[in-house]
Amino acid sequence: NNFSPEPKPVWRYNGVDISEDDSRYTYEAYGKTLVFNVSTGTEGTYECIFKAHPDLDRRFDVVVEAAPYWTTGPPPNKRTSEGEDVTFDCGAYGKPTPAISFFKNGVGVAGSGDNAVYQCKAENKHGYLWANFYLNLLAFKPELLSDPGEIEAVIGQNVTLACKFFASPNVNITWDSAVLHGLRHHVVPADADGEGKLIIDAVGRDAEGEYTCIGTNKHGTEKGTAHLIIREATRLAPFERPLEKVLAGQRLELPCEAEHDENLEVSYEWRVNGKVMNTELMPLLEQYIQSGHYLITDKNSLIITNPARYDAATYTCIAKTALDSVEKSVQVGVDGMFRKHNNSAKMVSIDVPNPVHMAFLTKCDDTAQIASINFEYMEDVDFSAPIKEIWAQYQIDEETDGVVWLTHPHPALADSLQTIEDNQRTVKGTIDVSLRPFGKYRFRVFGRNDFGDGAPTNVNGGCMTPARVPDKNPEGVSAAGTRPENLIVFWKPMAREDWNGRNFHYIIRYRPAGSDAEWKEEIVEDPYSDRHTIELSVEEPFRLYEVQVRAANENGTSNVSPQSVEGRTGEGDPGFTPTGFKFIASDSTSATFEWDPIDPQQVQGNFTGLKIIFWPDEDEVENEEAELEEEDATRLKRYSELRRSKREVSTSQMSAYGDRRTVIVAPDKTSATIFGLQPNSVNYAQIAVMNGQNDGTPSNPISFRTKEGVPTPVRNLEAYPMNGRDERESGVVAIRWDKPRYYNGRLTGYSVEICAVNPDGIMEQRGSCPIKKTKPKERFLRISNLENDSKYRFIVYGNTNAGRGDPNSKDIVTLPQDVKLYRKFYYPKS
Repeated sequence: NNFSPEPKPVWRYNGVDISEDDSRYTYEAYGKTLVFNVSTGTEGTYECIFKAHPDLDRRFDVVVEAAPYWTTGPPPNKRTSEGEDVTFDCGAYGKPTPAISFFKNGVGVAGSGDNAVYQCKAENKHGYLWANFYLNLLAFKPELLSDPGEIEAVIGQNVTLACKFFASPNVNITWDSAVLHGLRHHVVPADADGEGKLIIDAVGRDAEGEYTCIGTNKHGTEKGTAHLIIREATRLAPFERPLEKVLAGQRLELPCEAEHDENLEVSYEWRVNGKVMNTELMPLLEQYIQSGHYLITDKNSLIITNPARYDAATYTCIAKTALDSVEKSVQVGVDGMFRKHNNSAKMVSIDVPNPVHMAFLTKCDDTAQIASINFEYMEDVDFSAPIKEIWAQYQIDEETDGVVWLTHPHPALADSLQTIEDNQRTVKGTIDVSLRPFGKYRFRVFGRNDFGDGAPTNVNGGCMTPARVPDKNPEGVSAAGTRPENLIVFWKPMAREDWNGRNFHYIIRYRPAGSDAEWKEEIVEDPYSDRHTIELSVEEPFRLYEVQVRAANENGTSNVSPQSVEGRTGEGDPGFTPTGFKFIASDSTSATFEWDPIDPQQVQGNFTGLKIIFWPDEDEVENEEAELEEEDATRLKRYSELRRSKREVSTSQMSAYGDRRTVIVAPDKTSATIFGLQPNSVNYAQIAVMNGQNDGTPSNPISFRTKEGVPTPVRNLEAYPMNGRDERESGVVAIRWDKPRYYNGRLTGYSVEICAVNPDGIMEQRGSCPIKKTKPKERFLRISNLENDSKYRFIVYGNTNAGRGDPNSKDIVTLPQDVKLYRKFYYPKS
């Protein structure tokens, strides 16, 4: 039949019908042709089904092939070291599966040497991929990138020491220390970045010391160091009880004083219910601190002077150092105090007042500058601490005042305002609060009784007042310069309530004192500023100026004239050097100098005095160096070099006879004596004038030598009883000592006094004690023919031309006659 409808097939993909509205497919020739984009996801079996004409059904197998492509990208370049394993992945895919080939420098992989450019080729019948990548073999001995240096830790902490090396091949890190043996520790090997770690568990005092990290590979070795310092852990004694019960109104003190390492600074922090006690998180805190409700003592104890029910909370004290932190907590419960009511058996509670029940603003008179607050307070009539007063507080501007509340000085007295009905005491009244210009006021009220203040209640409503010019000027104005070309003006910043308008600022006026010159002005726009530096166009040392500070806002300057104060510019360099500075005389530890009189008019600025600067000749810190043994001379040379190197780093470090010292002398003096010099030493001195801010250029140094002094005591004095060499020798004692720390002159020898001590411990008069002398290099003496089994005191001292030095002594008992003591005694050779 020529008018029969054209048959329309149903298409299937892998046995599932394809919906006609599937956007991945389109149809042509009345549905007999299926069109789609070929991808690996469309591979499979397609069928067209003619339900009325099965003989027309067709089946198609779609196979999708592809030229090679990278699945994760071509192989990357690699740097590594000799002996390491390297894998290059030529991650290509295609259909049919591509054949993979590798090349070295463009030809087959062969030949010696692995340092080269490699190629990867992936190929099938549809095409190929080609990639170049290189293998770079590195060889470096370890180079230290970082070591721990000095590390502090507290007892009980785990400590990690880390060293990092650059090396190829990668470094092997070992650790060495004289204190490491016996410590609980483990070593973390070097990672890919060359960083290895030593972890010491729960360190104690025995862990303190030097540690060395040793990085090694086949090309060499490098070392790093760490110095571990162990500090005492911070400790807090726990509260006596986990729950502290207190009666309302009864003072409570919570102690918090930590024991900590003396080298660590400790800071304290109190928290209430987990919140830090600061004004940002606890808006009432400022009020509580100002009123004395909370007190924090010098020993960091928290005192609640008048606890109320709202103080019940968990209080936590935290002690922190730079290395550790400890804390302790206590739960505080506040109970009402109970007592008999009107001599009856009934017990009633005593507590701070309830919050004010209701408060609202009834009047805001910006002309009279008064705000009226109505309030209503209620409590049980048998409340034994009845309300006494209602207080009002206010903020002028929340944006500038933050959490600061000011208290109106006149409370409402409850006795004259209260009514009692149905066992309820009600206090109603009004508080009038004086206002200031340019205010954005908000208010709150609270009750007070004999046991403290109740929680505040915010007043419903606010009040704005119009702006005016300021009606006062800053107080505490002063001026002083730091340089000849400046003048710094100081004042006390004005409180927000005194600004009276927008754009509050200060006007600084100045002119030379005693002149009719016009005032110069500079503006300080920051209302919280307390100083301003005037930079003058010329240097005018110690010039007297007249200064004013005036308040102003956008409405104008203050309606009161500012007071004038005087101040001077900076003094600058004194511009004068004393003349005629000369050495007059000295003894072993002091020296006297003279100089020409000084006319104060010659000194720029306020002439306050003179400064004598003096210091020793570093090359003669020990002027007897040439006479010491060779090893001692070498040690002293190293000591002198060390002192000089330290002085080049910091001249502020003082030592016994090193670095510069000063003496201040009154301006009218022409001579002075300095003290504390080292005997028999070369020293230098110079003099400079001073004004109130600076020292002048000092005079040229002059040198002088102190006179000889006596030596300091001999050191390490030892004495031993010994047997005689034969039967004729008895009461033998061997004595040895080390030289004095300072000779303070030319050592002429040593003296040894041999003094008998009786059984009562009393020594014979020194004037009658026999004395033996030795040469300067002789520090050993064998004394014989003393009384057997007797006590002697041996007094040893060094001598110079100035006399005998400070003594050192040793008591010893000689051997009994029939006792033989065998001892090897070593003493230095002369």
